[in-house]
Amino acid sequence: MAFEGVLRWSEGRWIAVAWQEGFALLSPSAGLPVAELLFSRMREKSELGVFVRTLSESTGAGLLKLPPFAVAISDGERWHLAVRGSLTLKVVSPAGNEPLSGEGVATWAERVVSDVTALHLGQVAAMSRPLVGGVVQAKGVGFGDLPEGYRTDDEDDESDELACVEGQPVDAEDAPAPRHGPAIPSDEELLMGDTISDASETSRPRRPELAEVVARFCTIGHPNPPERSRCFVCDQPVQGEARRTERPQLGWLKVPHADPIPLLESMIIGRHPRADALTLPEPPKLLALQYRHVSGNHLAILLDGWRVLALDLASRNGTCVRRRAKPPVRLPQRPITLLPGDVIDMGHDLLLHLDRIP
Repeated sequence: MAFEGVLRWSEGRWIAVAWQEGFALLSPSAGLPVAELLFSRMREKSELGVFVRTLSESTGAGLLKLPPFAVAISDGERWHLAVRGSLTLKVVSPAGNEPLSGEGVATWAERVVSDVTALHLGQVAAMSRPLVGGVVQAKGVGFGDLPEGYRTDDEDDESDELACVEGQPVDAEDAPAPRHGPAIPSDEELLMGDTISDASETSRPRRPELAEVVARFCTIGHPNPPERSRCFVCDQPVQGEARRTERPQLGWLKVPHADPIPLLESMIIGRHPRADALTLPEPPKLLALQYRHVSGNHLAILLDGWRVLALDLASRNGTCVRRRAKPPVRLPQRPITLLPGDVIDMGHDLLLHLDRIP
């Protein structure tokens, strides 16, 4: 291991993965083949982006529906920690012993910590076994001793583990609101029952480092969602077998007094948008709108597979969606799938139009 201390694990139903520069704990729903692929990839390049992209690719889940996980990656001096779902990551360092939880976060929670003396993912029993590297079925993995009295709600409770084994992935309709602020009551039923899903420069388009989808192609060659019969770009017939390909542009975002913006990557919109407003695997595009009523980080446009989603970032004045000539509906503080023709209303006649999205 590239850190001091002996890594130990306790037998259970989750999946622990350990490599030279880090270790992780995965939900049983991810499966052992996925864990083995992660082990291989992380040995080649030990970075959080590699971990998340591999997990997303191999499970077929979008970034907002990844299985629960906790991961700790060391660069020799600091630990980069990330956790998703109901797992708790317990850390001891001079900076404090505050545990890190993914509960209620739309994507995952992150932290960077130095001088770590103990780090536990899940539950590591006193009678645990050493782990040099590889993949094992465990309920916890970690190193170092937690101080007396360092306990969390999941210490003696395996209900979280069983829920992940028995249940299907949680839809965002049932998931808690992300920690951007208090949930805003909304008339979601007015959005025609559409799925509520479970986070630069503005001058030129940038394509994310990795953005692949499963697609079928039209007669001209445009990739399309496999279920479509006609191309969303040119309306030609869609045919042939589905295969993985680079995700195409997912339409346009039309902003007042500016050229249309191609939807190639996720985007943070606000008066003074910041890339750290939402945890995403790749840096988002930043779009600054200089209107006094717009919050600094107001809105996120997220690309998840073939879907385009909108997420209000606890903005001061809220965000509404206009759909099919219906009255505006205020966005809840969780991502909502956008449809062709939707209009995002940021107030004071500031309207963003979605054009040619799948």
